[in-house]
Amino acid sequence: MKKYTVRRHGAIFKIYEASTKQYVAAYDEKDPADHICEKLNNGCGFAGNTPTFITRSSIRFLDPTISP
Repeated sequence: MKKYTVRRHGAIFKIYEASTKQYVAAYDEKDPADHICEKLNNGCGFAGNTPTFITRSSIRFLDPTISP
């Protein structure tokens, strides 16, 4: 099973981290989301355990409709 997947929410593509059940990034286009998701699944980032303080600030910056 992959640690990260891309999920579409309306016009936004979000990268979901399965182990922490949180979104770690959001993009308005699918290609960049797929690219980063592939990198994360190949070992970049926090290996499936991204700290919440990082995701909260970055996701709100990219998609202000997401609550903290």
